[in-house]
Amino acid sequence: MQKRLLAVFCVVLAANLATAQTGPKDEVLKVEAAFNQAKLDNDVAALDRILADDYIGINQWGGKRDKRAALELFRTYRTASLVPSGVSVRVSGDTATVDGIMYESNQWRFLFLRTYVKRQGRWQLLSMAQPFPVDPQTMRVTDQGSQPAHPVTGRPYATVMGAGGADWLVRPEREHEEEPDKALAALRIAKGSTVADIGAGVGYFTWRLADVVGPKGKVYANDIQPEMIKLLQKNIQDRSLTNVEPVLGKVDDPKLPKGAIDLALLVDVYHEFSEPQKMLDRIRESLKPDGRLVLLEYRKEDPKVPIRGEHKMSVAEVEAEVEPEGYKLDKVLEILPRQHILIFRVRVM
Repeated sequence: MQKRLLAVFCVVLAANLATAQTGPKDEVLKVEAAFNQAKLDNDVAALDRILADDYIGINQWGGKRDKRAALELFRTYRTASLVPSGVSVRVSGDTATVDGIMYESNQWRFLFLRTYVKRQGRWQLLSMAQPFPVDPQTMRVTDQGSQPAHPVTGRPYATVMGAGGADWLVRPEREHEEEPDKALAALRIAKGSTVADIGAGVGYFTWRLADVVGPKGKVYANDIQPEMIKLLQKNIQDRSLTNVEPVLGKVDDPKLPKGAIDLALLVDVYHEFSEPQKMLDRIRESLKPDGRLVLLEYRKEDPKVPIRGEHKMSVAEVEAEVEPEGYKLDKVLEILPRQHILIFRVRVM
């Protein structure tokens, strides 16, 4: 569907350019269309030509990526590009800006801003930035301070990362920042296990879990965003995984089978739950009697962890919020560079 939409966009753009004298805006739009097509095709050579050597990309969470890192992202991972809408172009001499909507739902609108520069007669992408989600009714950036808060700890619920931020989930530097393989090894997941990757996003942990549990095991890869599920399905297909089942859940229900899960994994996800108590109840129902709930959360106790405060949690906060929902904290592992690993068991009543 994305390829068809983008093909139509490019055909219409080409028709418009053919019937009008090519001007600076048309030239920039042509490069913009080529950029989106290259992302969709994972065409690293085309991206190399489009990105300026001094390119800088900034995602909605403040993370920066230079040209080398951006190309490495597309060389290493196959991630589909979202087709932008509402695009507008402004040109001033040899610089131009392109802005529009990267992703939109009933709740949020993710905007983007790209800057192009003309050098030696050729337009190149100099920078790209995505802000925090905007409320489509008020057109104001989400105010974290006005977000609903957990009734036990008073912690404001963080904003859910939209599909527009999918590239952040597969950034190459995540390997050394989070050491995902080390985290999974520490959990000692048995071959043949049935596990759930809740808030799976594009599947960064899903395909690792699929390898850990083996062909006789199963991974339920859950997310609440249809756009994320589409990206997840693409990554599953690209890796020819047969032991993964994508699950579109709800904000208060992951839609997992009852009494079937050996381990439910939530990586940098729990703090974004808008209905944490209901979600924990449903997850508990999905666990086997000896099943485990595992949360990975950035350490709020450490001010040097370079993540916004609302996307961090302390051990005390997690324990205070999770244990009342029928769980008992079993152990905390502090083996990762930036995250806690918190392992819970179902409390025996």
